[in-house]
Amino acid sequence: MVIAGVVRGDSDVDPSRVPDSFEAVNENGGLKLAPVTATSPTPPMPGHWWPMPVLISNSAPEAKTAIVTVRLIGHGDVTYRLVRRIESGFTARDEVWVQLPDLAGGTHVNLSIALAEVVDGVEVPLKHDSQRAVQDLRLLLSEDIVATAVLAKLAPTPAEDWQWRLDQLDHEYNLMIACRELDQQSRLVLDLERLPRDFRRWDAIDNLFIHDASGLNDPHGVAVLRCWLADGGKAWVSLDRVSVAAIAPLIGDLWQATDMGTVQRNDFDFRTKLRPDMDTHPLRVQRYHPMTLRKIHQSGGEVTHWIDDWPAAVRVRVGRGEVWLTMADASAWYEPYPPNYDIAYNPPYQPNAAAIPIVSLFQQPRNRQPPPSVSPTAAAIHVGYPVASRWAVLASLATFIVGGWCVTRYWARQGVAERSLWSLPLTAVIASAPLAIASMSMRKSVPDTLAHAQFAMLQPDRDQAILDQSSVLYFRDGGSMDRAVDDAESLRPFGGQSTQSPVVWTDMTHQRRLGIADWPTGLQAIGASLSIPAGSGQAIGRLTQRGLEIRLPDGLPGPGDDPAIVLPPARVHALVRDAEADDVWVLPADADAPQQFRLASGLLNQTQQSHQEAYRTLIRERDRTIFGDDETPRIAPLVLAWTPPWEQPMNDGVDARITGEALCAMSMRLLPASPGDQVRLPSSTIKVESVESGWGTSLTKIMADGESHAPEEDPMTWQLRWQIPRVVLPLDLTLAQFQMDIDAPMREVTLTMLDSDGKRKQIAKLDSPSGTVKIDVGAGDLVYHPGVGELRLEFDVSPAKRPPSNDGPEALPGNDVIGDDSAGEDDPAWQIRRPQWWLRGVVQDSGTRADPATRPKSGLEPKPADATSDDDR
Repeated sequence: MVIAGVVRGDSDVDPSRVPDSFEAVNENGGLKLAPVTATSPTPPMPGHWWPMPVLISNSAPEAKTAIVTVRLIGHGDVTYRLVRRIESGFTARDEVWVQLPDLAGGTHVNLSIALAEVVDGVEVPLKHDSQRAVQDLRLLLSEDIVATAVLAKLAPTPAEDWQWRLDQLDHEYNLMIACRELDQQSRLVLDLERLPRDFRRWDAIDNLFIHDASGLNDPHGVAVLRCWLADGGKAWVSLDRVSVAAIAPLIGDLWQATDMGTVQRNDFDFRTKLRPDMDTHPLRVQRYHPMTLRKIHQSGGEVTHWIDDWPAAVRVRVGRGEVWLTMADASAWYEPYPPNYDIAYNPPYQPNAAAIPIVSLFQQPRNRQPPPSVSPTAAAIHVGYPVASRWAVLASLATFIVGGWCVTRYWARQGVAERSLWSLPLTAVIASAPLAIASMSMRKSVPDTLAHAQFAMLQPDRDQAILDQSSVLYFRDGGSMDRAVDDAESLRPFGGQSTQSPVVWTDMTHQRRLGIADWPTGLQAIGASLSIPAGSGQAIGRLTQRGLEIRLPDGLPGPGDDPAIVLPPARVHALVRDAEADDVWVLPADADAPQQFRLASGLLNQTQQSHQEAYRTLIRERDRTIFGDDETPRIAPLVLAWTPPWEQPMNDGVDARITGEALCAMSMRLLPASPGDQVRLPSSTIKVESVESGWGTSLTKIMADGESHAPEEDPMTWQLRWQIPRVVLPLDLTLAQFQMDIDAPMREVTLTMLDSDGKRKQIAKLDSPSGTVKIDVGAGDLVYHPGVGELRLEFDVSPAKRPPSNDGPEALPGNDVIGDDSAGEDDPAWQIRRPQWWLRGVVQDSGTRADPATRPKSGLEPKPADATSDDDR
């Protein structure tokens, strides 16, 4: 039913609300299926699950078991069944879940519906009121790009129309509709009276507004909701109406906050900063009606908005999804729409300037795409017979070489060396015969196999892993599958394949089952997304003299191999196994991000080559799960490692060899260093940001991200800021070296260190630099505070030097002329790549600095008075 722009639905029907024709009980009565209509509260989104509503009555004097069967006409041999026992004289309203084809929005899909009764274990088809055994339903797929749901007590009444709430009493409703109309979406919003426990109901939903805490009291529903978030969902929680304690089960330890109470404000300063280089100038807001703000102290989230120095909006990432927490009430996020008489329709409200950045990220389709390592091709490489090892091939080759040498030598001594012409090929056949015989025997004995290619995102605060997988089943003589499917599990049999067998999905009162009676021979794929229990799921890191040492968690299904670390924003490094401890991996202090990722410098085996190619594909495609995107880049380190596949329900009931591998992604917790520890910081562990104002992708942001920018011709001045990890602060630096790749012909490049108080110190002035430049910065030139750990550097690229005019008096030898600020047509371009610091230091006690007399001597000490510096020269 559509009420005030919100769609609501019930799961069960009170018998008093059932039409009279269905309530009669008589000896000749039986099961009846009411005419089926497309009135489901969930929009039929292409490629997603959709609940088709059905109304079944039982007018017989005894209880009966009804089976409703639905088929999609022209879209594969898939059957969807609902099995429901209905008591005498009752009518049940239920749903048959159907997975719609992935077609364009606005396309019609035809469904065929039939009713059957179970009599002595046999299905007996029943006719309907029209005396036809089958009903037909023509379904129009939704054209909306984004589907929205809300968990709130909006309490609409049938007397209200479905327009805006112009009385200003329901700001949450107006904000929802304003967000959808901004992107030209319909006003259709799914009103959830309680959290669904079936993951299929979440399948078509892209984002969720939470304005009421009562729906978060169901632990099972919260667990399914969390799986949806980790699978790319987005939630907007109004903390002015929902308490901090109420959302703790949803977010867990990823975010902590202390509630300081609420205040009301008519006048306040609004600041927005979604990105480090974004403008933070306050916007003064004056209102007639007060705005309610919940004051909190938080940790773990990204504060994107402030009101009078209090957090107003916080973003918390959960797997591939995210949760937006707004402390200001909904009225602070939208405003009246300015009148425009050139168009026929003017909505009364729109999101305001502060809300636009949130809405632009929130109103996006869910990120459901798993990394490329999860594909049927990646799983299929584990199916087949074993091949001869490298050592077996080398042994065969050595046998041929030694045997050939002996045979040739023997015939030479006999004086008949020409016989080697036929004896050498015979020796080759004898040497390779064992390999050929073994290969032929193994090829004929390929076992039935279930191979998994998995990607696991570990959730350390919940001791669980969100698993995306592609599985390949190989049955040499065919087979079958019949297994229960958990509420939080999503299965996709024969995804993207033309070969299909009859698939039957069955919903019963307390169970959902998938049945494939005749599994085809050969390789067949089935995809899945599910949540599984996991132990400790967080890597532990420590900065030492060797660099960054990492210990993988114990909750993995096996020892991790070929790990890599992703450091913000997108720097990927291979880790090296510690020679002394097998469970410790190291990012060396001198590690530099290579132009092309490589696992090791030596010879790689076949498995390592496969892993290396998977990493390169992730980097090349900039996978959102690993790196985020331009609007929401990664802000925390991520450790990747390859393990054996995780145990999961699909393995049960399959009589086949289980194999495969999993790429596990886990967060990393850096342990604080102890006073007196000497540390060397890999350059990628020092966070770099662009110091500027703006929103678009700028040249300086590209530099800060470690990427190559296009050659520039105009002179430019900009700043970059490096932040040393706080776990080693305060850090007394004993070595500081700046390095960059630069090409700036006919230009002067000046590098100056500075701090927020205006202190400046020039550290280098380069004339037409080219190639890699390394600058050792002494203590006298270092503008740095050990407790803050910030290094700020200003770059100044001058205009190009132009040859002097032959007519002017300045045309003397060595008198090049610096041009004006405008770039000439023939001015050479300049480019700076990979600016980075290499640092070494000693960790000090908090709030103190080491005595200079006891600090190690390593080149950073002030020079004697009679020493000559570069500036003096």
